[in-house]
Amino acid sequence: MPFRPGISESNIFASGIHLPLREASASFYQSEFDIDIPLKGSEELYFIPIGENTEVTMTSNWKDPSFIDAFPTKSSEISGAGFKATWQVLHFNRNFPQSWIGTKYYVDQSIDQSTPYEIAVRPSANEQKIDIGASKFGVNLLVAADHYQKSMRTSKYAVLIIALSFLIFFLIEITQRYRIHPFQYILVGLTLLVFYTLLLSISEHLGYNAAYWISSLSVIALIASYAVSVLGNRRMASLLAASLLFIYSFIFIIIQIETYALLVGSIGLFVILALTMYFTRKISWYRMRE
Repeated sequence: MPFRPGISESNIFASGIHLPLREASASFYQSEFDIDIPLKGSEELYFIPIGENTEVTMTSNWKDPSFIDAFPTKSSEISGAGFKATWQVLHFNRNFPQSWIGTKYYVDQSIDQSTPYEIAVRPSANEQKIDIGASKFGVNLLVAADHYQKSMRTSKYAVLIIALSFLIFFLIEITQRYRIHPFQYILVGLTLLVFYTLLLSISEHLGYNAAYWISSLSVIALIASYAVSVLGNRRMASLLAASLLFIYSFIFIIIQIETYALLVGSIGLFVILALTMYFTRKISWYRMRE
């Protein structure tokens, strides 16, 4: 049975496809039928319970579903392989009848509330407005964190990474009595900023994890090799590289975990601060002026 584009009556829906049942055979009304609709780029899939008994079973390999809106699931299973959910809604559970005349009941198909172009069917001014779309149920296909979101989250730690890196350079300068010029600090800071450009550009081709380690190891290698020339001490440069590797590894772990990111980050910063206070406890800051 081929469907036709558009809709024959626009009292309820503004757009869609339709099939005139009057053209179907008599046996069609007592037969089961199925429709295959390939979907691409969809963020959500919802159903409106217009049947007297609406039962929907959905199976997908999507790992992060969100079941929201009017009716909860009758049963649902979520695992690493995907999810399976079932809804069952009776016509007593909804706020509209099985049949009606007029435009009292409609489906709001607005694309965006902020746009001036609103694709929706509106009832007459003298009728009560009841949107049957408010009874929809289904699933929202959440994206836990793609490479763009992870890159954005990583950039929020930029101040922390730069501050800790400068702190390491400063402590090496103070404890080992090296003289590091402000221009050299600026070059190191610019190198740390280039990390985020590398991360975003490489992640578009190789994914976030590979891009993170390629970018971080490249930045660490560049700063460590520059430190060898500035400090003239390979041991100090190796210590600097190891410290930067620890910082970038710490940030990577925070990005990977979502539920305990704040807890792990707070504990990690506390440990870093405690270690800094411990190793600088014997420095006589006033004598260093003399």
